[in-house]
Amino acid sequence: TFGPGGELEIDCPWCSEHSPLLPGERFNSNSTVWMKAGTEGHPHGGFKCQHGHCTGRKTHEFLDTIGYTTHELDITPTPAIEPTPQPTKPLVDFVKGDLISDTVKWIVDSAIYPQPELALLNTLAFAGAVFGRRYALETLDTRTNTYLVGIASTGSGKDHSRKQIKRLANAASLSQFIGADNIASGEGILVAVERKPSCLMMLDELGMVLESMSNPNAPAYKRSIKEIITKLFTSSSSSYHGGVYADKKREPIILVEPNLCVYGTTTRSTYQAAFTKQAVESGELNRFLIIQPECENPRGNAYADASSLPDDIVGRWSELLAPVTFGELLSLGEKTKVKLHDESLLQTLLDEQHDIVVATNPVFKDLYKRHREHIFKMAMIYAIADNPLKPVIYDEHITKGRAIVNKSEEFMRIMVEHGMTSGVSKSEDQDIERVYNFISITPVTKRDITRKFRTLHSTHLDLIIKTLTDQGRVKATSQATSGRPIITYSVIE
Repeated sequence: TFGPGGELEIDCPWCSEHSPLLPGERFNSNSTVWMKAGTEGHPHGGFKCQHGHCTGRKTHEFLDTIGYTTHELDITPTPAIEPTPQPTKPLVDFVKGDLISDTVKWIVDSAIYPQPELALLNTLAFAGAVFGRRYALETLDTRTNTYLVGIASTGSGKDHSRKQIKRLANAASLSQFIGADNIASGEGILVAVERKPSCLMMLDELGMVLESMSNPNAPAYKRSIKEIITKLFTSSSSSYHGGVYADKKREPIILVEPNLCVYGTTTRSTYQAAFTKQAVESGELNRFLIIQPECENPRGNAYADASSLPDDIVGRWSELLAPVTFGELLSLGEKTKVKLHDESLLQTLLDEQHDIVVATNPVFKDLYKRHREHIFKMAMIYAIADNPLKPVIYDEHITKGRAIVNKSEEFMRIMVEHGMTSGVSKSEDQDIERVYNFISITPVTKRDITRKFRTLHSTHLDLIIKTLTDQGRVKATSQATSGRPIITYSVIE
């Protein structure tokens, strides 16, 4: 039967979970309904059950339960956010004999304020630079360039790993892989990489750099940093061609197989400003792996010996380049292929990435589109460190890489989610909900919204609409007309 508003009265597929009627209580026949398309803000129809046990049930859950697919009904609901599984083991696992782990342990043991996660990221980035341009993953041609970021507060020991990696590089005759400590401009990056084609830049307060990158009012030379860093990441197996200068005497910089590795630290509050919807969609953020330590302010170790530098670790790092001359490092010889012990990993990780993207809210899905690539990069570094002559990626290397990538993706998703709602006052939040409730009744135009909320300034309304869009609650649809297209706003089921 149909209700007074044209809704179809139906049996709830979860009726067995409903509370039984109390003595003398009458059954409400229209407590569960299917709303017709175009009513109550549901362009394709929608499910509604008033029983308490069904609070939060979505239309796509109803359709799946009764056997219909969203494809058959041409409905595109927003899937619920499915967080990436967290690693079951500690991110930093000290395994005796593992070069990466031994190096991390030395850095941690020599620190007054030990930060294992930061030491791990810094060591991996250093290894990525040392291995760069000499190794390539078989089939995919993936390289070891990587952008790693550690979240750390001031005075928490975030500088220690940088100092120790520099000491290690000098002692092991690997200083040619240490790049600049700061980024002044995009052109400065190109010049630095031209001089050292494979290098590690260890940057403090990286969040300030990225914040200026995402600021449209920032000077052009700072905005160029974003473009160059983004392009260099994907040029490690090909080449980067710099733009033509206004000064005809200056030749454009061409970098062949640039292997730029970045290790940066910043405070969470500073880095937050870089997490915008536009930064996610443009792919700027998914090039970075960002880790927040389990303990940002560790208890100090007064007996730590920061001057220690084990000969064993120095010798093992030195041996990585023993047969290679500096001239050979600058040239491009034949790459040592990093093999997979199981070729099915290529498809397994691709399926894993696909499943994560599909199950994630569209607002965040771009964060996961380099999931497989990042895992392979981390696994490559571990595999090469284990066997530089004949590196093979085993399950243990994949597991370590996945643990880092999973932890980073989950943290970035939280940061993006928080960035879309941070800084909103209580009164502004109320305005957002008022506008949302109005849009949820039926699709409306900007003019409809303006007329309804005459007391709100147009600039404030624009910000509210943008916030709702960034949160994935409202979508804009363009309708062609004989004149200008009409933009309507509707809620996302």
